[in-house]
Amino acid sequence: MEYHFTAYTLVDITDSKCNDPRGNSKFFLQTQNLSMLTQVLSLRSQLMTIKSTFTEQCNMDDYEFGSEYTGLHTVWKFVFSSEHQTTWLRGDSLFYHAIADTNTVPIYPNLNETANINKFFDSTSADKLNIYFKEVLIA
Repeated sequence: MEYHFTAYTLVDITDSKCNDPRGNSKFFLQTQNLSMLTQVLSLRSQLMTIKSTFTEQCNMDDYEFGSEYTGLHTVWKFVFSSEHQTTWLRGDSLFYHAIADTNTVPIYPNLNETANINKFFDSTSADKLNIYFKEVLIA
């Protein structure tokens, strides 16, 4: 069995592969948001199987974002794995450290987001939560 984890976010973490700040700044900033998320999660374990995708026009009723987000919005999905399933575990919370580590990490907003988000990852508030984590078991 292989354990994969997924971060769902309203923050634009498109994998634009643009690492040149002199180019199109929107593509560069998308890459920086993805890089920031990857680096924060990598503080506790080397990430493997990293993949970032997005889906437009997602019904917020189908997701667990903050109560302030309703209607249809673009959602980014960040799939990753780690050598250890319990990397971010504390007590009964499988993602305790992922939640604590990502909360209030600055991001570049106003890219391709359709939701009005803060200028940081918000993984704790009930109303403005813009990132959360799930476990996926791959058999």
